[in-house]
Amino acid sequence: EDAHRIIGERLYWHPLNKVRVLLIDNSDAANGMAAAADRIGMILLLTPPDPHFSTAYYDDWLKLLIFHEYTHIVNLDATRGVWSVTRTLFGDALLPNSIWPNWMLEGMAVYMESAYTGGGRGRSPYWEAVLRTAVLENRLRDPEWMTLDRLQGTSPWFPDGENWYLFGYQMMNQVAHLSPPQLTWDKADP
Repeated sequence: EDAHRIIGERLYWHPLNKVRVLLIDNSDAANGMAAAADRIGMILLLTPPDPHFSTAYYDDWLKLLIFHEYTHIVNLDATRGVWSVTRTLFGDALLPNSIWPNWMLEGMAVYMESAYTGGGRGRSPYWEAVLRTAVLENRLRDPEWMTLDRLQGTSPWFPDGENWYLFGYQMMNQVAHLSPPQLTWDKADP
């Protein structure tokens, strides 16, 4: 309910239908999945992450997971204007925000998990260390490591599968803090 209220207010949207939540407690994986299309909802794997995962910086694993996945639901479900007509005619087959690049989708979810929980990858000392090391080694300007045009794709270089989350968060955090005051998502500085 907290995620529904807070994220709905910040993203100016509440899902049109109730969101189904499936809790799975018989897995060793720490993850979640969300889909607004076809009213699938959220699947939450309750096992907390191992300490060496980037998701290990949390105060309440379930809360962080809910905020992250519910951000996906609200963001993908949002349809206004002509998209409302399209949704009426074609259902959930074409949701406008589903064409966002992955770094934007994951970056927004990491931003929200960091802004509204006591942890989150945006507050993670691990991610801070990755970025600090990249700066010290002058890797941020190295076209062999990461460039904006590679942000959407995969990279054979470290941090590989974390790119969408790490750099997407950094981009969304900049957008949130550089926006005019009436448009900022949150006053907190995750």
